[in-house]
Amino acid sequence: MSVQDEAGFTLVELLVAMTLSLIVLGATLDAFAGFSRNSQAVNVKNDAQQDVRAATDQLARELRNAVSSGAPPAPLEKAEPFDLMFQTVQGSANARVRYCLDDSTPSRERLRKQTQTLPATAGSTTGCPGTGWDTST
Repeated sequence: MSVQDEAGFTLVELLVAMTLSLIVLGATLDAFAGFSRNSQAVNVKNDAQQDVRAATDQLARELRNAVSSGAPPAPLEKAEPFDLMFQTVQGSANARVRYCLDDSTPSRERLRKQTQTLPATAGSTTGCPGTGWDTST
């Protein structure tokens, strides 16, 4: 039996093939990790958008029921860029509703809703959330 009759790979050929396989496997795993990170970021953004849609829908429903109880008729008691207060009908009673942006923690702003059954004087609107309201979420 001669050396030429033996079929197979040399040690150098096996090492080169294993090294190339590891490089390809590493690149593939890196791509999958990137796709996974992107997918997670997209899911977080989608969840945030869904929360905003729900809050916007609720705000729109309440604004459609806005009422005026004084003269001159003005259903909006306060309308500022980050603070909105109005009177609306909730069930069988009138209520005052306030939406404000709580920016006490930078980069983690939160929309707050405060309600108060009428007739009552408006709770504090100097901070968000203010004091003197029946409920605050």
